[in-house]
Amino acid sequence: MKTSRFLPFCVVAFLVASMAISEEPKETGDPGSTVDTDEIARIVEEILDARQQAEEPASTPELLSGLTLFGDFRFRHESSFHLDDQRDRHRERIRLRIGGNYSVSDDTLVGLRVVTGNPDDPASSHVTLGDGFDDFDISLDRVFLNHRFSWVGDDFISLGKFDHPFFENPVYGELVWDADVQPEGGAVGVGDLTLGPIKSLATVFGAYTFVELAEADDIFILSGQVSGGIDLGKNIGSRFGVGYYHYSNLTPGKASDVLDTNSGNATVDTD
Repeated sequence: MKTSRFLPFCVVAFLVASMAISEEPKETGDPGSTVDTDEIARIVEEILDARQQAEEPASTPELLSGLTLFGDFRFRHESSFHLDDQRDRHRERIRLRIGGNYSVSDDTLVGLRVVTGNPDDPASSHVTLGDGFDDFDISLDRVFLNHRFSWVGDDFISLGKFDHPFFENPVYGELVWDADVQPEGGAVGVGDLTLGPIKSLATVFGAYTFVELAEADDIFILSGQVSGGIDLGKNIGSRFGVGYYHYSNLTPGKASDVLDTNSGNATVDTD
């Protein structure tokens, strides 16, 4: 028998013995002493409760129960051959992303994420090793508030700097934007509707501030997408998405911010 289970029986035996010894001898005819078993049971119960509470692991504070942390780390070797008449290049690159989301309520979420990489290059969070042992840049690439209107379905609104909420091709989702790009502004979505054979019909609208200029018109991006799925047979289905992007005031002077050569994960990278 384990000590933890044996201890309460020892306590009971000790209490019974103590009460019997401490009792004064009674005169003849006295009904005699009796042991108060209810009192003993109460004391034993208190001992067991105190021991159980001591053995239970410390619970997470209620204030932190809505916090979810996430992150990933990547180390890779990269070799590039015959890119725009440049010499072959071999290098090692790393990427670190750490973030957290906090549920303020069942429908409201705030979050942030920090990443490595050049803060002036939103298309890549990788860092190339071999820069004279310089320290790596760390930047805040995501900080947002998201609220879902659960009483009407999957409708939501996001404000801040957040992951692009459009449906993406599950095989390759970077047809328009690199996956590392986190737009800034607001987005509204209406989802999970059914229209005839189309299921999970969703519509998303985004209004993003791309470049703020003090002496010229700012550059905005207005975007929208409609996506849904169609069942083609048993265990066979398809999903589609149609999107539109409108860039305002690209010229003069700032078109290169949108149309410049890719300096992210592939193609020509001279950093």
